[in-house]
Amino acid sequence: MPEETQLTPEQVQQYKEQFQDYPQVLEALEVIEECEGNLDESLILISLRKTGVEPERMKLDLEKLAQQARSIVCAAPTRTTIELINILSGAFGTYGIAVAVFIYILNKYALEKFCQI
Repeated sequence: MPEETQLTPEQVQQYKEQFQDYPQVLEALEVIEECEGNLDESLILISLRKTGVEPERMKLDLEKLAQQARSIVCAAPTRTTIELINILSGAFGTYGIAVAVFIYILNKYALEKFCQI
């Protein structure tokens, strides 16, 4: 499994510590942890829990979602991580998907590189 879609337990714990004051982000991280760090699987579970219907995997492609998020993530590079996650949650309709996509972007590209592409 590509490392950009798989978090180690240590990485999940680091994110949980970083966002300990943000219950909605922690909730998403709990799902990621439940899926053993697999971001792809967590997207499916988050969507299933939100809608009650298993989503089509093609609609929850991390790379496609990351590309959709590019204009938001790169529009104001001085925004904090939590500000970006809040904005993405509005765009994607859930904190869970926003957190998973943001972590994917960080793991695959790093924020600076993602915005230079």
